[in-house]
Amino acid sequence: MAGRIVMPPIAEEGNRASLPIGFVRGLLDTMEKPLIVAERSGRLLLVNTRARQFLESSGHATTPGLNLFNDLLKVDARKIFGEIEKGEHEVELQIQRGSEKSTARVQWMPESDWLVVEIENESEVLPSADPATQLTVQELLQEREITYRNLLAAYLKLQEVNRQKTVFLSGVDVPELLGFGERETGAATPRERSARLSG
Repeated sequence: MAGRIVMPPIAEEGNRASLPIGFVRGLLDTMEKPLIVAERSGRLLLVNTRARQFLESSGHATTPGLNLFNDLLKVDARKIFGEIEKGEHEVELQIQRGSEKSTARVQWMPESDWLVVEIENESEVLPSADPATQLTVQELLQEREITYRNLLAAYLKLQEVNRQKTVFLSGVDVPELLGFGERETGAATPRERSARLSG
């Protein structure tokens, strides 16, 4: 029987627990990426340590008084909420700070009418690779491909040799290899059989 189990609103309310704000801040600080929680108006509610560092590196020494839309994202709130109202679960925006580019992913939490913003610095996502290391990786890949080709060639040669042996042995009459009475007992040694074939 297929179906959905829906919890009654009273049961859901009973499962909710109140968490101290300090505990929630501590949880947010364990996140590896900058994370900001803001009200619909853009007022910042929670800022984890990495987001605070990001804001400080952008020239914002203090977080009180900052507005998510005006100061950080530099975009009109109606644009973000327009995308969300169209059905987008996540709105992605580019943030330019001098020569550094970052991506902000904005998600709306309808229950609280809050916005959760995750910031990803593109320089962290795409670290510049050392050209010498890149060359070494390419050489290793080429070497591995050559090794695979050589193994395949050796395997195919072995298959051909085995095929030729099978063809050769299928043309030999078994009584020639075995002497009288040896068919049942297999008494002839391989050397004796070889001597009979060559002789």
